[in-house]
Amino acid sequence: LQLAYSSLKRIIKDVEVSYKERDIEIQRLEKMQEDPKFSSDEFRLNQQRTVIAQAVTSITDYKKMLEKSIEKLQQVLKDVKDDVTISESEINIAKQYILDAQKTLEVKEQ
Repeated sequence: LQLAYSSLKRIIKDVEVSYKERDIEIQRLEKMQEDPKFSSDEFRLNQQRTVIAQAVTSITDYKKMLEKSIEKLQQVLKDVKDDVTISESEINIAKQYILDAQKTLEVKEQ
């Protein structure tokens, strides 16, 4: 159970970091487009768009991993439902990570 929710926690963090990186790159592109010395440099602008596209792909991949990890943790919770060696607090922690992960999945793409 701990392994399943630790994995989910790590993937949530990876998704959040990917969103931050994407937002930083979008801001960088917007600044470049406003700057006269870069706005006419199509090569650099295209490079920046490529970086943003890679960040979005990374987010998509992490979201797929997150969905699989949620399913796995939900299955583990079902499997340990009657296991008396698993504490109620551990089950609650796992359920909270599932909720956090679902909220992370709901974040809208820009």
